[in-house]
Amino acid sequence: MVWVILVIVVVFCLSEYLYEYYRFFAKYNQTPLDIKTFDGSNQPFHPSVIFVDKGWNGFRYWMAETPYPIGGKPYRDRWECPTIHVSNDGYNWAVPGELRPIDDLTAEEIQRGDYFSDPHLVFKEDGSLECFYRLSSPTKEKLHTRILRKTSNDGISWKNREVLIDLMSDEAINTVGYVVSPAILYEDGKYCMWYVDAIHPFGPDKHICLSTSVDGYQWSKLTKCVLKGPYVNPWHIDVTNIDGLYYLTIYDIKELTIWKSLDGITFTYLRTLISPAFIRGCFYSEGLYRSSLVKTDEDLKLYFSAYDNQRTYLGLMSGDCIDNLTPLPIQGKRVKISNFPRTYLSIWKRRFKMFKSCLRTLS
Repeated sequence: MVWVILVIVVVFCLSEYLYEYYRFFAKYNQTPLDIKTFDGSNQPFHPSVIFVDKGWNGFRYWMAETPYPIGGKPYRDRWECPTIHVSNDGYNWAVPGELRPIDDLTAEEIQRGDYFSDPHLVFKEDGSLECFYRLSSPTKEKLHTRILRKTSNDGISWKNREVLIDLMSDEAINTVGYVVSPAILYEDGKYCMWYVDAIHPFGPDKHICLSTSVDGYQWSKLTKCVLKGPYVNPWHIDVTNIDGLYYLTIYDIKELTIWKSLDGITFTYLRTLISPAFIRGCFYSEGLYRSSLVKTDEDLKLYFSAYDNQRTYLGLMSGDCIDNLTPLPIQGKRVKISNFPRTYLSIWKRRFKMFKSCLRTLS
């Protein structure tokens, strides 16, 4: 009788283990993109991706990202330099020329604690590629941030940095205010820049704003966008024009959501794209960040920032429409069944903590 009970217990445990791996954990068991970064950490972050149907200088996909290595020295933000990557299928990425950023901090800027951030690519009708990004310098008064731009005709050689907006200037304060995570489209002979208007990620009631410019230097007075849907407090965004409709992706410190608009001002909620898994072994177990949506000749691709407790990553969702966007296992399953026990135990540990929390709440 004891042996029968023992066999039943073993069969039950094995069945439950296999169920957890093949049914529950399977939806979180993807691998991220393999992106080499110039600092050697291979921890990319904050993607901006464009798709050129006929290709440009030999490649159809172009990406700007900034490494953001967990534990990076002398300080993590020092490595946040805009770097270009290329691909012809959207899955396998290389670099045009040498693996180096298009802009790097000087020794003086590093000594001061400066950092770049928030790159965004714009492909112009004249066949040039522009990379917008920010440069921030700590001061005694406040963070001194400028919006920069670099331009290239081949994606390898880049012109000197241009300072487009000094966010401490009176002109900027009276027009655009503060600018975080600029998402820029070039349409009908002008730049349209959507951005978040707050300096701190946990600040209350941040807004998404829109400003336009013909030359990138003189910007119109901001217009606050309207979000129709569940409350979100946006932090990092992207905007894409697909077939005459504007699609806005929002990271709000928690998850990624997507919104749609006819005029680029009033956006309606469509769906939540992805949330942190909070499960050991998943590369987006701890959190997400900025994403970038592109329409290709075969599907929609959403590149998104993610991190666990050790590294940062870029993941990819794909689908034939917004509703079908799902995370892809770029290189198969990240956690093999033989390596699943630690993840399995962490899943049940988290469930036990949630159960105890519920009991405390009920009592």
